[in-house]
Amino acid sequence: MIHTQEPEHDIQETVEAMASECQRLADACFASALLYDIPLRAVYDAIHASNMSKVTANGHCDRRNDGTILKGPGYREADLSFVTLRAA
Repeated sequence: MIHTQEPEHDIQETVEAMASECQRLADACFASALLYDIPLRAVYDAIHASNMSKVTANGHCDRRNDGTILKGPGYREADLSFVTLRAA
């Protein structure tokens, strides 16, 4: 099978469609967070702290061959126990 590159306009249309779907998903997430009073900044901070706990003491991350960052000995899961759903 011969692989031919798609015309650039098809790629642009695909990217625009993906961006539109991402925007729709983000809108739904933000609307739900507002409706249920979920503190998004606190959630982001907790997940970021968890991700940063993958960094070793020397400032590096262990990676798999495909580049995925591995959970090191200091890794701690994000604590999202403060999130409680409250109906508006």
